[in-house]
Amino acid sequence: MQNKEVLFYHFLIGKLTKEEEEKLENWIREDPENMKEFRKYIQNFKTRHNLIVDEELAYSEVINQIDRASFVGKKRMHALKYAAIFIFAIALALVVSVRFSLVEPPETVLGNSTDSIFPSQKIGLHLWDGTYHKLANGENGYLKNKNGNIVATNVNGTFSFNHGKFGTEGFNEVFVPYGNTLKLELSDHTKIWLNAGSKLRFPQHFNEETGQRTVYLEGEAFFDVRSNAELPFVVNVEGLNVKVLGTKFNVHAYASDKTIKTTLVEGEVKVYEKKRPEQVLLLKPNYQATYDKGSEFLEKKEVDTRIFTGWMQNTLVIDNLSFEEILNRLERIHNVKIINTVAHLADEMYVGEFQNESIETVLNTIAVSTPFQYKIKDNIITITK
Repeated sequence: MQNKEVLFYHFLIGKLTKEEEEKLENWIREDPENMKEFRKYIQNFKTRHNLIVDEELAYSEVINQIDRASFVGKKRMHALKYAAIFIFAIALALVVSVRFSLVEPPETVLGNSTDSIFPSQKIGLHLWDGTYHKLANGENGYLKNKNGNIVATNVNGTFSFNHGKFGTEGFNEVFVPYGNTLKLELSDHTKIWLNAGSKLRFPQHFNEETGQRTVYLEGEAFFDVRSNAELPFVVNVEGLNVKVLGTKFNVHAYASDKTIKTTLVEGEVKVYEKKRPEQVLLLKPNYQATYDKGSEFLEKKEVDTRIFTGWMQNTLVIDNLSFEEILNRLERIHNVKIINTVAHLADEMYVGEFQNESIETVLNTIAVSTPFQYKIKDNIITITK
């Protein structure tokens, strides 16, 4: 490829030839590291020249540069990943108002960042002894029970419940509200990542006399289970059990969803209904078990596990999701309420990927292929034609 910085500069001043545009697009697609290099150049350019970005102009410009949709079979599938790349890049710099003009922020954006618009609630923990605690991911420290004993520590964002054997017979319950995630370490050193809108019940210390280690999940969590052949680990989720000895897997089991998905990354798991424990589905790595709540049908298939674990790296991976499903995920991630008044959008299907992007970037990207408007007021987003 010709000198990259020449292409970058031509892009920023709006002087890319058709041939240069194709070269730049192909280079960006080749490797995620290329996108990072491109972003860095844009940010440095903007800083050196003290430029203000016209994001509305960037947004309208990108519509003419991306492939808006692809088709899979008879179902329209909107491809979002490439759109996301260019909306982000251009939003950082475009035209970079080569006119060096000052611009007002878009009407749909209130404040400087999504975080400031939609503040997160504190994570809540009910200990087995009846006490309630609010947890903060960024604050190192410890938790005590009502008798003054240390029952958990928070070090670098991980809450560890492996201190003493207090409350062996009782369960703790932690709730992670929208806009948050949480990492736990249980008394057996099993590690659990809880996604937004999730609840987990777990004992302060596992009782070996029960013959197994059992936790109860509502929502989504990734488990890195410490191996113990004598004491199987069981995740109980709404009529379904996931039983393991030591492994890594993700369970997606929100009450609002029609299915429960168990995705295996390492090791081996057994999935079965509690009322039909003899009908076991055995999973090997890179396989997923899907349980349909309505039909009570359980099946498995091979999958790309990264699609179902990307949330742990703040990546929203959209793999054949409907507009309605995407909105549900955005509500959980960003602690918002989204009202969709455009009925025909609900069943539109999309594929794409967003790495730690704002909710505005995600919505703007989707709107490229299926046009709509949206307004933000407080923590409510209303989608209109």
